[in-house]
Amino acid sequence: MRSSKKACKSVFGLTGDVNRAYRLPRGWQAEWGLQACKLSGDTVWLNEVGTFGMGPAAYHWARESSGMGRACLYLMQNRWFFQLLYADDFNWVSSGAFAGDDIMLAVFFLCLLV
Repeated sequence: MRSSKKACKSVFGLTGDVNRAYRLPRGWQAEWGLQACKLSGDTVWLNEVGTFGMGPAAYHWARESSGMGRACLYLMQNRWFFQLLYADDFNWVSSGAFAGDDIMLAVFFLCLLV
C-alpha cells in the first residue's frame, strides 16, 4: 500500500476471512468412521464435516480459486488492483479514484462465481 501511494494518493484495502471454512463442507456419511476417535469409555466421537487435511481437496480448491482470481483480474483490466488468497483469507488492495468500487466489484464477482 505504501508503494502505491507514490503513484496515487488514495489507496483502499479490504481483508476477508471465511469463518470456520474448514467446518463448512459436510462429509459423506459413509466416511464418518474414517474421521472417528474414541478417547476413553464407550463414547465414540464422529467428525461429520470435512477438513483441510485431505490433499486432493486442497489441490482442487487451489485450482478453482486461482481460476476465479484470474477471472477477477481480467475483469479489472488496467486498473491498479492487487489480490491475495491464502487458504481461506482474502486481501484486496486497490488505488485510484474508484478503489473502493473496484474492490466491491471483485467481491461481488467472486460471490457470483461461487
